[in-house]
Amino acid sequence: MKKIIIILTFFLIYILFVNKKTDINPVMLYDDSSSYYELLFDEELLNINNFKLKVGMFTKYDFKVTKVYIKYKEKLKDYFSDKEYFSFDSSNINKGIENLKEEYNLVLKRNYLYDEKIEDIVIEKVEVYSDDNTINIIKNKYPLVKIIRKG
Repeated sequence: MKKIIIILTFFLIYILFVNKKTDINPVMLYDDSSSYYELLFDEELLNINNFKLKVGMFTKYDFKVTKVYIKYKEKLKDYFSDKEYFSFDSSNINKGIENLKEEYNLVLKRNYLYDEKIEDIVIEKVEVYSDDNTINIIKNKYPLVKIIRKG
């Protein structure tokens, strides 16, 4: 009987300590071929409604959106003075857009601005990690977008 208890104890210890799996989810993969860019949409209209159409198509390439800058209306600038940009989750474009909407709406609700609509916001700048080939595709597809290489 003692042998069975000792064997079961060692088996239990083996299962608990030796056979541990660790799930590692990288926060940010750095690729040497990628560089950091700012895409300025001064002359090209970019808003929540067409964001997926204009930016989402590049997610199949090496293209990761990191920050989204919104052009606030004059009457809203004071409410968003501490919110220079919105972080963007590029793992899923739909999830990133939904998070952006929720974060924006949260500030509106906190300040009792229920008459403002999320569809009315205009995005002025997007910061991305991308490779040169994808940037060339963007230049050809949207010639009015100004592209500034940051690093």
